[in-house]
Amino acid sequence: MAKTTTSFFTKSIIESSGNKAGLIGTIYYQLGSRIIPANETTPESVDIQSHLSDMLNNNIRYAVIEASSHALSQHRLDGVHFRSAVFTNLSAEHLDYHENIKNYREEKIKLMRGLDENASAVLNADHTSSKYFAKSTVAQIVWYGIKDTSAHVRAEIINMGVNGTRFLLISPWGKEVIHLKLTGNHNVYNALAAATTGFCLGFDMEIIRKGLESLNNVPGRLEKLDYGQDFHVLIDYAHTHDALQVVLETLRGIAARRIILVFGCGGDRDKGKRAKMGHIAEKYSDLFWITNDNPRSEDPLNIIREIQRGIKRDSCYKVQLDRKVAIEEALLEAKKGDVVVIAGKGHERCQILKDKSIPFDDCEVVKQVLSGTMVSQN
Repeated sequence: MAKTTTSFFTKSIIESSGNKAGLIGTIYYQLGSRIIPANETTPESVDIQSHLSDMLNNNIRYAVIEASSHALSQHRLDGVHFRSAVFTNLSAEHLDYHENIKNYREEKIKLMRGLDENASAVLNADHTSSKYFAKSTVAQIVWYGIKDTSAHVRAEIINMGVNGTRFLLISPWGKEVIHLKLTGNHNVYNALAAATTGFCLGFDMEIIRKGLESLNNVPGRLEKLDYGQDFHVLIDYAHTHDALQVVLETLRGIAARRIILVFGCGGDRDKGKRAKMGHIAEKYSDLFWITNDNPRSEDPLNIIREIQRGIKRDSCYKVQLDRKVAIEEALLEAKKGDVVVIAGKGHERCQILKDKSIPFDDCEVVKQVLSGTMVSQN
């Protein structure tokens, strides 16, 4: 599950009610008609207050904010009073900063501890950490989930395919069949988190349904690209072993033919995930390319060698340092009905090297290859 997708669903629900909603998150900050590319998920405290002020000046009454663990650790959100806060999940991420999962959890929980008794704490009933979060807040707790039938808001999945998901939304406010344009159990959880938040804000089922169904895509989150090809192409930000497993498990259950994957690992970040990502790629995809991500100060070849430690079979993958070429080779390999997943960078528009950043956009590379405008470097 992802804060980014949940925030996009929440914003869509608010706007379906006829209200304006601002957004501060990983992809961009949207302040009415003004969109600012995001350098970090949650900006510095002075910038947050400036953005909130701009929203008010544009008659925007709702602000949807992705609260990163870094921001909570560094007190960037001190003084911001939330009407509702959502906990989606907890996995081994940002451990290069937090050192261990316990420290990571303690930073995330600060958001719930900051809520007052009139606010809502929206918690995932299917996640084991939620009980700890529930004990740490005085807010009104509202549970959502798929497995836990005691959750206030839950889903019964009807069917799922690469092009979308249909599920029954069950809540104290009624039942409704929802047709999501996004796929995967994780996106049903994201939709449930947003729907629960919407109910807590006082919106009715029809507004919730309209808001969830109106969201076509989230940039870089299983984003579908269609240029008339007879196979599927999905761009996803999955850059941890947990996130990559969620994406590939989802697709493994619904893909008609092969899953072809392109991915790498970022440099100067958690090295413990690299072999795990290699193992997951081998387990869930039929063929994959290991390539460059954002190597930063590290030698890209060393990063790839660490990924390879988790792989047992040489025949299931190829190594191509040039990310453009790796994407091109994967797309040219794809046949009718295959699913090509390009993971790791998602919405990012640059590649971070040792001494510079260069323009790089996975979506643009796909467009160039499939429209025949890219000159191969093979």
